[in-house]
Parts: sequence; C-alpha cells; structure tokens
Amino acid sequence: MYSYGFALILLLCIIVSVKELKMSNQFSEYAKHVSIFSLLINSIWNHFIFLIQFFVVMRSAKLRFILSIPTILLFLYTNVFLAQSFIYSWKSRNIEFIVNNINSQEIRASLFKFNCKIYLAILTGLIFLFNVIVIPSVLLPFLCILWIPQIFENIINSSSKAPSIPYLLCVSIEHLYIPVLLSITLGIPLPHRRQFLGA
Repeated sequence: MYSYGFALILLLCIIVSVKELKMSNQFSEYAKHVSIFSLLINSIWNHFIFLIQFFVVMRSAKLRFILSIPTILLFLYTNVFLAQSFIYSWKSRNIEFIVNNINSQEIRASLFKFNCKIYLAILTGLIFLFNVIVIPSVLLPFLCILWIPQIFENIINSSSKAPSIPYLLCVSIEHLYIPVLLSITLGIPLPHRRQFLGA
C-alpha cells in the first residue's frame, strides 16, 4: 500500500512540476513569486525520506523490490524537478544581472555560489532532521511550515499567482503522506518510529 500510494503521489508531483517549470521558464515573474524557502523545506524533507528509503532498500532484500520504485521516483523528483525550480527562481531574481552582464563566467560563478548555498542548507537541514527525529515537538512543526514562506512571499508581492493550486495540493500530500500513513497504520507518530525508519 505504501509503495504504490507514494509512487502515485510522486508521479502526480512530477506531472504538476513539469507544468510549473514550463510556467517558470516562460514567465520570469511567475518564478519570482515562488518562495525559495518553501522549495528548500520540501527539498530537505524529500532528501531525508530518500536517504531513509535508500538505507532500507540496501539493508533489506525483502523490501528492496517494494521500495525501489518510490525511491527512484523520489530521487528524480527531488534532484531533477526541484533542482530545476531552484535555478528558475534564481534566474527570475537575477534577470537584470543576466541580461546586462556579457561575461558568462560571472553568471556561472553567481549561479555556482547560489547552488552551493542551497546544498549547504540542505545538508544542514538533513543533519538537523536526523538529530531531532525522536523529538515530536521539533519535527512535527517542521512538517507544517512548508507553505508559510510562500504565504509571506505572496503577501509581500501582493500576488497569489504562483504556485498553482494542483501543485500546492500534490506537494502538500507528498510532504505529509508518510507521517500521516505511519500515524494511522501504526498508531504512533512518525518521530517515535526510530527503529522503523532505520535511524
């Protein structure tokens, strides 16, 4: 149930992400209104779940076939589509710098620095999550703040154009799927399931 459900949700996320990326590529203002912090929170959580599933797949031959599909889909979604969303967000916020700068090396250097900051933040977030996974009062609020940066972004820009409603719904379901499923099926909140997660 978990594997098929999560795989289906990830496929929907990939589909809506393709549309979001097209909008971001065609309209810089659209990408500019997407919160980098919301993307970052989602990316940290997805990397966290991917690592857990990857370790489980490597350690358990029984679960290898069951979890392989959602693990691969999660890797693709996080490292292809979310990564591209970061690039479009950076491009939309530096459009004048890109247009007015004829030195491509400076543009590459600026993008490289941005990517380094993003991956450093992801690494920091992963270290944080693996250390607080058994603390419900810390982990659960992290799961609920996904769209708070996006709300502030929309308020500041006086706009609600981005992201689209289907994208919001799919990503929200994907973000909360595992905690809700574990809480229902096991009757125990996710942060207490350290042994189940293989941490």
